[in-house]
Amino acid sequence: MIFVLGAYRQLIPMTDLAELAEDSIPVLAAVLAVQVVFARLIRQPYKPGIATSLSVVFFCFFGDLKMRCQSWFYGTKWGIFGSASSLLPIAGIIYLVLLWRLWRTRRNLFTLHRYLNVIGSVMVLAALPGVLSAPSRMKPPVNHACATPLHTGSHPPDIYYILTDSYTSPESLRSYWGYDDSPLVSFLTGAGFRVVGNAHGNATFTPTCLATSLNMDYPPPLTNNTSMAAQVAYHNEIIEEAEAPARLKASGYEITSLSIFAAARQPRFYYYPQISRPTLGTVMWNDTALGNLDAYRLRAKTGEANLKILSMLPEIAANRDGRPKFVYAHLLMPHSPYLFDKDGHHIRRGMGRPDDHPDLYLGQLIYENQLLTNAIAGILRNSATPPVIVLQGDHGYRYLPGAHQGAEATTILNALYLPGAADDWVYPGVTPVNTFRVLFNHYFGEHYARLPDCLPPTLSQFVSRTDEEK
Repeated sequence: MIFVLGAYRQLIPMTDLAELAEDSIPVLAAVLAVQVVFARLIRQPYKPGIATSLSVVFFCFFGDLKMRCQSWFYGTKWGIFGSASSLLPIAGIIYLVLLWRLWRTRRNLFTLHRYLNVIGSVMVLAALPGVLSAPSRMKPPVNHACATPLHTGSHPPDIYYILTDSYTSPESLRSYWGYDDSPLVSFLTGAGFRVVGNAHGNATFTPTCLATSLNMDYPPPLTNNTSMAAQVAYHNEIIEEAEAPARLKASGYEITSLSIFAAARQPRFYYYPQISRPTLGTVMWNDTALGNLDAYRLRAKTGEANLKILSMLPEIAANRDGRPKFVYAHLLMPHSPYLFDKDGHHIRRGMGRPDDHPDLYLGQLIYENQLLTNAIAGILRNSATPPVIVLQGDHGYRYLPGAHQGAEATTILNALYLPGAADDWVYPGVTPVNTFRVLFNHYFGEHYARLPDCLPPTLSQFVSRTDEEK
């Protein structure tokens, strides 16, 4: 029960007691089943209960162990012991050794059994006040503008919003990597894109970034003590009901969400652990030993999802079904995990925080440039009329060693293809919060005010609170 209550506290105030009651049932049933199995295997007093407790600690609290080891070993030569791939076999061996010792011992374990029961009861009682006094489930503010159609006219343009996760600015690549990104920039400008110089994002955390850009506004702030899981859930709900795709959908646009986030009530295309919208069940699963193995598998599959999305974009552009299109494509590139080198060969690195390295990031970025060039050329070639294309990073590379880490994390690639645009549509310093405000004003006759192009704070709080790549 401690495990369930701990997950519940992580998701407050984005969950409620009804969800707690519903998701407690399968967990308690699984623990009871383990207890029954051990009772049949070990026919001695107290041992089945102790074996069950050992199993719960190993399988259910592995995520807590990993987080503690990451905080202990982060930035040291022992950083590898903060990764699940290293900790899981070590913890597994310790668990099996303890089970074996429990099996072999002939000692009366009544005292240990009673001690474990008392400790467990005390921990549950200590957690209950925080659970019972939790605030009611919070919902983002209702945006009534989402149902209002735009003045699309007779031939509204198709709109492609291509989010290339963690793509930093060409200026940063030159300054911190010594890499010249001019081949991509030259392709974009030659095709008619406006590439914003020294571009910056509005946040350094992907759910916040997308809640800002797609909803065309800064999200209402959460309290400082809100957990990371609750922050993710909160911003996922904003993204799902975000104003830009919702108004396009209300205007007759066909919405395609090729993303880790749902948008305009369209389901997500693929799943990324701890960033796609969490539930109480997924928070519990992600903390378990098996959940960490599953997360590794899902991260390793993002390369396939990226290639699939990039191959689909020209195909979508060639489709002539008579309805205008809004396509939101979210690429987990050049963001870790690093599954391709600069030549497109398959690798598997950066699966955890200790394995992240700027050279791996650069290699995947170089390969992605080739993929982006082909995809964008295909969109332009296959479109019946010139589309609007926004190619944008959400944040930069967040783990650059040294004093420039915070500054680098705020920089992004920001390039816009705007048919018929005047010179003043894209102004110096424009950030993603104003992207769809610009588009809606100029293509649909709206009158959105320009919001301040605020830059995010430094990374100190982010790095200390999560080890996830997002």
